[in-house]
This record gives sequence, C-alpha cells and structure tokens, in this order.
Amino acid sequence: MARSAWQNLRQGLEGFLAARYRDRDEIARVLHHAEIPVTNRTDLAPLVVWHQIIRSVERVPAQLADLLLVVEYENPDDPLLVAALEAVDELDRAGPEDPAPPAPAERAAPGSGGDRAALLTWLATEWPRTGPCVCLVEGFPGVGKTHLSDQLVARAKDRKFIDVEIPEGQTSFHDLMLAVRQALLRGTDLSVPPGADILQFLRIALREPITIRIDDFQYCMDAHGDPLPELVEFFSTLKPARHQGRVLLLSARALNEEVPWHDKIEVRPLKALDTAEGGRLLTTFLRNLGRADEVPPERLDDVVEWLGGNPRAFKIFTSSLKAAPLDELIGAEPQAWELRHRRTSEALLKRLERELVKRTLLTVSDEGRDALMTLSVHRRSFKREALILADPRGRHEDILRELVDNFLLERRQSWYSLNPVAKEVGFAQISHDQQRARRAHRTAGEYYLRPFRAKSFNAPRNGADFIEVRHHLVLSNQVRALNKIAQDYALDLEKYYKRTSPIPSDPTALTETIVLFTAALSGGSPSPDLHYYLARLLLARDEGEDSVKASEELAAATALPSCVADIWLLHLKVIAELRGVAEIVATVEQAALSVPDTDIVTIAAEAAKLVVAKGGVDEGVALLLRAIETAGAGYDTTGLYGEAARLLAERADADEAISLLRKGIDAAGAEHDARSLYRDAARLLAERGDGDAAISLLRQGIDAAGAERDATGLYREAARLLAERGDGDAAISLLRQGIDAAGAERDATGLYREAARLLAERGDGDAAISLLRKGIDAAGAEHDAAGLHREAARLLRARGDDDEAIAVLRQGAEAAKNDYEATSLYREAARSLAQRGGREEAISLLRQGIAAVTVRAHAVDLHRDAARLLAHGDAAQVDDAVALLRRCIEISDHDHHSVTLLRDIARLLARRDGPDVAVDLLLHGVQDVTESHHAVGAYYDAAEILMEHRRFARATEVLTEAIARHADHPTVAMLYSARAGVLSKQGDFAAAVRFLIGASATLAHQHRERLHTHTMFLAHQLRDPAVSAEVAAMLADSGDELSRVLWETLAMQNQDRWADAARIAGDLRRAHGFNATLAGQEVFSLLCTGEHAEAVEIAANFTHREATAELANWLNATTLIVAGRPDLAHGFLAECLRRELTAAEKDNPLLWVQIWKVVPPGIQPHPAFYFPRLPRVLTGLDTDLVISAPPPAA
Repeated sequence: MARSAWQNLRQGLEGFLAARYRDRDEIARVLHHAEIPVTNRTDLAPLVVWHQIIRSVERVPAQLADLLLVVEYENPDDPLLVAALEAVDELDRAGPEDPAPPAPAERAAPGSGGDRAALLTWLATEWPRTGPCVCLVEGFPGVGKTHLSDQLVARAKDRKFIDVEIPEGQTSFHDLMLAVRQALLRGTDLSVPPGADILQFLRIALREPITIRIDDFQYCMDAHGDPLPELVEFFSTLKPARHQGRVLLLSARALNEEVPWHDKIEVRPLKALDTAEGGRLLTTFLRNLGRADEVPPERLDDVVEWLGGNPRAFKIFTSSLKAAPLDELIGAEPQAWELRHRRTSEALLKRLERELVKRTLLTVSDEGRDALMTLSVHRRSFKREALILADPRGRHEDILRELVDNFLLERRQSWYSLNPVAKEVGFAQISHDQQRARRAHRTAGEYYLRPFRAKSFNAPRNGADFIEVRHHLVLSNQVRALNKIAQDYALDLEKYYKRTSPIPSDPTALTETIVLFTAALSGGSPSPDLHYYLARLLLARDEGEDSVKASEELAAATALPSCVADIWLLHLKVIAELRGVAEIVATVEQAALSVPDTDIVTIAAEAAKLVVAKGGVDEGVALLLRAIETAGAGYDTTGLYGEAARLLAERADADEAISLLRKGIDAAGAEHDARSLYRDAARLLAERGDGDAAISLLRQGIDAAGAERDATGLYREAARLLAERGDGDAAISLLRQGIDAAGAERDATGLYREAARLLAERGDGDAAISLLRKGIDAAGAEHDAAGLHREAARLLRARGDDDEAIAVLRQGAEAAKNDYEATSLYREAARSLAQRGGREEAISLLRQGIAAVTVRAHAVDLHRDAARLLAHGDAAQVDDAVALLRRCIEISDHDHHSVTLLRDIARLLARRDGPDVAVDLLLHGVQDVTESHHAVGAYYDAAEILMEHRRFARATEVLTEAIARHADHPTVAMLYSARAGVLSKQGDFAAAVRFLIGASATLAHQHRERLHTHTMFLAHQLRDPAVSAEVAAMLADSGDELSRVLWETLAMQNQDRWADAARIAGDLRRAHGFNATLAGQEVFSLLCTGEHAEAVEIAANFTHREATAELANWLNATTLIVAGRPDLAHGFLAECLRRELTAAEKDNPLLWVQIWKVVPPGIQPHPAFYFPRLPRVLTGLDTDLVISAPPPAA
C-alpha cells in the first residue's frame, strides 16, 4: 500500500510541477529558493530533474516539504497537487513504514502545526460519514480557516460545495436567507420561489451529499457568541441519519458554549502555526519575494512569534519589508515585539498588521492606493469588473498586479477580495472624505446593479446581490434606484419579518431596512405587522420627519383587520408626541370600533396616562372611568380605580378620590384583591386629618383580607399611622397582632422589623433585638430573614457588640433564601471584620460566600471584595487575587462583569508586572465588547495605568483611539475627562480646561454634566480669572442648573463664605436629591462652619461605588475625625490607602491630611482634586494648606 502511495506521489508531483513550472529556468529558480541541491543535473530536462529528486528519497525531504507548503497555499485547488497530497496522507496512514511518532512533549498544539493536516483529513473523511451535520472551525482572523476549507473542497471529490458569503457587519436573518437562496438556486436544481420558507428548502438540499460552506460566520453571531436564534433552531433539527449534507461554519469569534445545540455540533479550533512550521512558511514567502536576507536566521523564531504564527501577518510583513527594514518595522509597534513570547492577543496582532499595511501602502502607487480605497467599501468578494469600474484611467491590469504582489489583494479562482486589514485601513481613510466615500459606494452600486438591469434578471437568484446593491445605493443617496428593485423582495419580508423582529442597531443597517420596507410597502400591504415594524424602524432612527411617517404607517396598520392591541398602543404613543389630547381620545374611540372589550380596557388605560402627561387630567379620569365601565363585572378593575383616584387626588379632589376608592372596594368584592385601594384611601383620609377613619378603614381591610390574602401591608400601614399620632404602644401591639395572624404560612419579617424599629426608638434596644431574633427563628426555612439579620446587626453594633453583630450577619448569610441577600450579608460581615483588622478572617468568609452562591453576578461581587483584601497583602496574596479574579471571569456571563474583572486584574498586574502587560490585557479584553459603556471604563483604566507610569504619549494614543470608537455614546464624556486629566498631569491646566469646554460643545445637553464638573474643578485649582470667565460663559450657555450651583458653591468657598456655600449646595440637594459631588462640597463646607453632626449625617449617605469611592472614603474619614470620632474613621482611611493601617497611623490625628497631600500620578480624581484647599479652621494648623495647579511642563 505504501509503495503504491509513493508511486502516486511521484506521478502527482511530476504532473503538477510540469503543468505549473514549464520553463527550465523557472524550475531552477524555485529549486534554488527551496535549497534543493541539483549539482550536475541542470543540463537535464526539467521533468527529469524533478524525477531524480523525488526518487532519491524514501520520504519527502524537508526542503521539498517547505516548497510544497507554499505551493499548496498558492494553488489549493490544483487537482494534480491534490492527488499528490492525498498520497502523502495515505503514506501517513500506512503504518509500519512510518517513522515513530514524536514524544508527547514534541507534538504540536491542538489546531496548530501538524494538527492542521489531521483536521483536514477528519473533515474530508470522517466528518461526512460519522460526524454531526454542523462543524464550526474557529480561529483568529488570518490564521488560515478559509485556506483550510479550500483544501477540503479540493480533496473531497465526492461532495458538492456550495458557498454562502456573509457580507461584513452584523447580518439579519432575512439577509442571510436571501444569500442562502441565491446559493441554493445557483448550486442545486432546487427551485425556491419568492416568499418560500428558505430553511425548508435548505433542509431538503442537505439530504444530498453536499456541504454548505458559510465563511465569516461571526457576522451571524452577537457579541456573546450566540448565533441568530433562527439558525440555532434550524441546526438543532438536522440529523445525520436523515441528512447526508453538512454545514461548515468558519468563524473568527468563538461560539458561546452555552447555546442549546453546542453539544450537537463539532467545534474545532484552528490555532496559529507553531514556531517551526511558521518559520518554514515565512522563510518561503521571503525567498519567493527575494527578501530572505532581510530576516537573519537567529531572529526568525522571534519574528514568527511576533507575528503570532499567523499566515496573513506573514504575507503583510513580507510585503512591508519593501518599505522598511526589520528593526524599523519592529519600532512601529514595539509593544508587540516586547510581548512576542507571550500568547499573542488578537487586538495586538491586528494593531501590528495595521502598522505593517500602512508601511506597505507607502510603496504602492497613487493609482493603487486610490483603487484600494475605492474597493474598501465592498463587503463581499468581487470580480475583475469591480476593479475596472474603480479605475476609470484604464490601468486596472497594472493595479491588479501591484495589489496582488503586495498581498493587499487576494484571489480565489475568479474572485478577488482585499486583505481585511488593508481594507480596514483603506476604509478608514476614505471615510474621512464623505464625497469620495459616496462616489466609492456609487461605483460599488453600479457593479452590483448589473444583474438587475439584465433581461434575464431573476430576483431569487440575486438575493445576495440585492443585499449589497441596497447597502451601496443607500450610502450613495440613490434611494430612487433602489425603490425600483425592492418590490421584487416584498414577499420575503412577510415571511422573515414579524411584528416583534429586532431593530438593527447599526445606523446604516437601520436606514437600509427602512428604505427596503418603505419601497416594498409603497403599494400597501395586507399585513398590519409590516406597517407596524416599519413604524418601529422609523421611531428608532428618529430623524427629520420619521415620527410623522411612523404615524402614517401606524394609521395604515390600524385600518386593517386583525390589528392587535400592541399596534394601537404604539399608535397612541406617536399621536401623543405629535398631536394633542383630543386626538388621543379620538383614537381610543376609533379603536373601540374594532378591538375586543378586553383590549379596549388596556388601550383606554394607556391613553389615560398619555393624556395626563399632556395636562389632560379630566380626560384621563374620563378614559379610566370608561375603561371601568367597559370592563364589566368579571374584570379586575382595582388598578383602574386606583389610578383614577390618584389623578383626582392630584387635582385636589380628595373627597371624590376617596369616594371612588370606596366604590372600587365594593366592586372588588371577595373575588378581587382590593388591598391597594384600602391603603390608598387610608392615606388620603390621613392626609386630610382623619386618622381615626383611616385606621378604621385599614382594620376593615384586614378583616376583608381574611385568611385568603396577606394583610401584613395593611397592618404596617395602620401601625405607621398609630405611631405618627404618638401611640407607639398601640402600633407595636397591632404589629404583634399581625405577626400572630400571619402564622407560619405568611412572611411576617416586615412586621418584626417595623415593631423592632419602634421598640428601639423608644429606647428598648434589648427588646428590639429579642424580637428580631424571634422573627429570625419564626422565618425558618420558608421565609427570607436577611433583613432581620441586618437590622439586628445594626442594633448590636449601636450598643458596641461588634462580635455578636458579625455573628448575626454570618448566620444570616448562611441561612439566606436567595443569593442576592446572602451576598449582601457576606460582604457586610467581611467589611466589618476588615475594618476591625480581621482581614484574613474576612477573606476566608468571602471565599465561603463564593462557594455558597450560585448566581454569577453575585459571585462577582464576592470575588472582587476578596481580591481587594488580598491585594493589601504580600506578593503571594496579590498572585492569589489575580488568580481569583481570572477564575471569576471564566464563570462570568456578561460583558459588564467580564470587563469589570479585567479592570481589577489589570490594576493588580500593573503593580506586579508593569503597565504594558496590564494595558495589553485591557485593550485585548474590550475588542469584542459591543456596549460602549462597558468598553469605555477599560480604556479609561488603561490610560490611568499609563499615566501612573508617566507614559503620557501612550495614554493620549489610547484615549484618542477610544474617543474615535465611541464618539456617539454618552460615556465618551468619561474619555474626554481622562484626556483632560493627561493634560493637567503634564501641568497644562489651562489647555485641559479649554479642551473640556470644546468637548462639551460636541455632546448633547444631558451628557455634559460630567465634563462641566471636571472643568470647574480644574479651573478651581488654576484660579486664573480669564479661564474662570470662559468656564462661566460655558455654564451660562448650557442651562445646566446643577453645574451652575456647584460653580457658585466653589466661588463661595474661595471667599471663605463656608456657611453660604453649605446653604447653596444644601438647597439644591433638598430640592433635587443626593448628588455625590455637590454633597461632598456641602459636607466640606459644613465641617468648616463647625456643623459637625449634620456633616456626619450627610456623609453617611455616600454610596461606595467605584466612581465616587475615593471621595466617599476620604470624606467619611475626615468628617468623623473632625467630629471627634477618629476610631470610626480607621476603616475608611484603610480603604484610601488600600491596606491595613499601622499602629502609628491609627494614632496619627493628621493622617487624613497626609493622604490629601499625596496626589497620585494617574488621572483618577483624588481628594485634593475636589478640595484643593484645607483651611486652617479645619486642620487646626497655622496656615491653610493649598494644592495649586503647577505651571505647564517645558
């Protein structure tokens, strides 16, 4: 068998080489590059040379194997070469003649190196016979997934392959189906008419031995790796017993392992080439372009690792050597070189490729660069005609050769596609010139319009082309041309779009879908759902007259039969935005003629909210009363009665409201739950001074509730009224009565907690604690007593029994009925332990909590707390903290949690390994994060870490990139603030202030507050009258009341008018609620006036969110120390220092001042940023302490 295989190998190679290299000089050149000795043989005919080389060995020599590797990359579908390689596979399987396999330590990693051949063999032989119907090959972009599948096509002669090409960008199910139908019609004998169920035809096609190949499948997945839900359902129905066909998915993003059908498909990773095979491939690329001397042999392995073992990166690198030598290329992205021996991140490799492409483009002609930018708008591969259209000067052959030779353009048979990184670079450049980008889209549109103008045009056979022509015509403002062809796809809309179909998040995709639906529905549609969906699309875009057009679509939908309540409700909402109260009421009358009574109740109730919002209280009440009347006797109208009574009470008709509530109570009878009506009526009675009647009504409600309904809420309300009139004993007695009535079946924890509070307020803390313990015992296994544990711990701490308080919290955490409460109690107990100096015990308790909770979100909080405490320890504990957080990432199922944990890890790595490792982790971690507010925090931390190491330029680069990526999201304000922070750390406070003033003008009014705050504090430190005037002008134009008041507060502080500052800030807090920044200034001002007790009370309201933790910890510590309670400040000071306090520090009365003085090098605001001056009245020192803005750095 093996001997026959060798014969096949020789014949196949001879045939291939004879066809591929016909000229003897050409063969000699190839042999020379492959370093195959041909001494004294050059006079022989070419075929004889090859024949002698092949016959001289019993295995393919290493040099020839290297040559074949490159030849195979360039000619994956050549049948003669395929025959030779199949013979190699046969030799590999022959057995006895094969050399012994390498030791395990020498084997290639799964999916890399030699395992590629094994994967290819499995795909070609075992998968069609015994494997599942679907296989997904996943790996980095450029790692060779498409090439591997091309090899499979060439080898699997007994199967037909049908390609489905996914355009770049998030793909809708509808667009995917159009592409699938085009592929089926062109690749099979099936006839798939418009409006048909394309998946059903695909299911039929897969009964035959075909393979559907879907490249770039990541565009059918969301950010979490979940595919389109319709595909998940479809793939789950495929059975190998019924379907000979197979589906091959190629993805640059990993599949979410938790999708329901993950265990029913084969997922195969394709990893980077190992150093040895990567070195051979790179060497061959270099030789073929005559640049082998550019990379010394001793540096080859480093270069392979630097390039991530990625074949696409090899090509780009080889081409870029024309522009610059190796060391200069390394200097373009030094971080990647420094980290070459670590696992290469996708983000870092992509950044490196981008820099190399930019270098290569410097060597390309102007015509070549222009063509590349024009072609960069294409989302799919294209034929030569696209390049002809892109080059009106007629040099397309030269351009084609130039781009291909530089690996910027790739060819597969008669199709071309830009190198993805080159495409990204070109697209970024052309996007800066809107007119040029529009021309490029017009050119691409012309290319895709050709089949639509042909006499033989067939809409179903050109569905994928329609997706592209739609995209390019929309972006080139040729909507009229699109309207003419969109009608042919209207039937598909009804099949694949439902009333509840998701709205595209990408603005371009949203506009494309609007244009498609507008054109398809221009002649009307019998489906109200399509009109409704178009209205949703228009409202989501919300540009120009979109609301008016949405109203028209909804009017068309509601005029059709079988229009459901959801459509009427949206119609009402849009009418409320565009018109007045009368039109809303008229629409309800219109709906009443066509919808069931049960729906009109819902519609009238929603309409009531809308008219009330527009000031039509009377009309709102009338609508609610109409809904009550329409509902009839069997309908639960308690909610309608309650809402109508609320409106009556708001317009000061309390008597009428109470009367209506009593009527609602009577209407509810025993069948419906009227407890809310009893409560509302009692409150109104109490508000008008009739407390006895209110309590009497609540007792009536308690009796009416009987044994069937839980009356604990009524007991608590009645007890509250009794306590408010000074009858605390009666209130406690009633609550005890409620506890007895609740029995074991109902949750009486609220009654226990309220009774304990009243007992504590009258000074009977021991009785309160005893009652809470009784409630804890009574809750048993049925009810959650976490609140009782928490309240008991608070009372125990108040009387100085910290040990017992912690024990109660522990008990509550272990007995909690849900993970939320358990987590809260574990964290509170651990915080108490840590504040008392029991850090190790606190860590142990948090680990216990981690093992106990099952909800991942809560486990994240426990991991983070434990890691924070570990980070205060020695180097080994810092390592433990990193490991703990990494384990938590593995179980995290949400972008927010993963990014938050990455940020924590990065902070620790920055301390342990330096900034580059930490920043690389952050930038890599956010690549697949779709929600801007999650990614922005990681960019901010990356800049902060770089600033802490005085890497100003790199921090600026990171922030500039982040701002460009997230410019349309409100959280970009955080990045602008960070950018200003870099300027201020470099000493240029005036430039920082002016940068923020300019950035503020680019944001919507509601998103400017953060920038205004940062601007004011920087100007507060600078104390430059000219800059302050600019800030005042900015605030005057903004209409930002909060910022205006903060600026006035700071001005009062500068004049030592502390009482006025506290009053101004306090007035706004009392009027508009708690704001951390303004409240901080109020507390500080109160301390300076000597109002210590009020300052302590307000400071206690600070939440220790990460955004305000620094301010909250320092301000709480300062407040307690100035107020004479330094013992309670130690925990807050430890948080400021991020470690435990020493004995000397605990005895240091000015530790809070020393912490204030130390301004960290990063950009995160610190106490001195908010309070740049500590007046002597606060510190007791002889002079004020001031931290002023330094002069700009030279």
